[in-house]
Amino acid sequence: MKRGSANALLLEVNQMGTLTEAID
Repeated sequence: MKRGSANALLLEVNQMGTLTEAID
């Protein structure tokens, strides 16, 4: 498993979660 890919995925999920919270 590549740590870079996992990190990028987590960052994307975090950004989406932040956007969702902002919309709410």
